[in-house]
Amino acid sequence: MLFASQPAYIGAFEQPKRRIEMIKAIIGMARSMKGVTLVIKPHPGENKKDLISLLRTRQNIVLVDGSINILPLIKCCDVFVTFFSTTAVQALYADKPVITIDLPGSGGGRFYTDSQATWVARSVDDVQRYISYFLSPQRVDHLNSKREAKTRFLHDVVGETDGQATNRVVQSVAALLALEPVRP
Repeated sequence: MLFASQPAYIGAFEQPKRRIEMIKAIIGMARSMKGVTLVIKPHPGENKKDLISLLRTRQNIVLVDGSINILPLIKCCDVFVTFFSTTAVQALYADKPVITIDLPGSGGGRFYTDSQATWVARSVDDVQRYISYFLSPQRVDHLNSKREAKTRFLHDVVGETDGQATNRVVQSVAALLALEPVRP
């Protein structure tokens, strides 16, 4: 399981203490599940020492450096977990199940939670249940349950990948220029 953490910058979390509670909950949940290793990838702007202070031991937990490229980790993970990191888009494209943590009072982005393309965990039990889904033989059934929403979300966020991008850019620029007042 790969967890992309995020710093508590102003406006990201309604209650910064909820971020700490959520991280502790993810760590505790991973420790309680046999055969699960949690890889924590800090945000490049996050203080790794803050995360280290939350780890009493490193039992089945790997904390990597925040400066490393997350793509190889996404490619090899079974499940991707985050609050609202933009790297979730990469995980969705890689066809990984994405769990977004949204405990009550946490605030933060609604980009993924509103999309229905991810599994939204509103409790530690939700996280554990979803992880169990994705480690079960019925994994494909669970992934398929979000396939349509995921496809729609990626299309809405990224657009078409049909080789016609130049035409769309030109049309968008022309439409924007038509809205601009003519300047002398």
